[in-house]
Amino acid sequence: MKDAIFFYRESGNREKEIELLKQYLKVDPEDFEMQSMLDEELDY
Repeated sequence: MKDAIFFYRESGNREKEIELLKQYLKVDPEDFEMQSMLDEELDY
């Protein structure tokens, strides 16, 4: 799933990136790299 998140981030599809980040963090809530990425996108 991380690969898809990075793909959508690079392609500029923020909505899909944020959706996948939220789903990913439900499975692995302690992944601080992904949590940081989500926080960054939500603050954008």
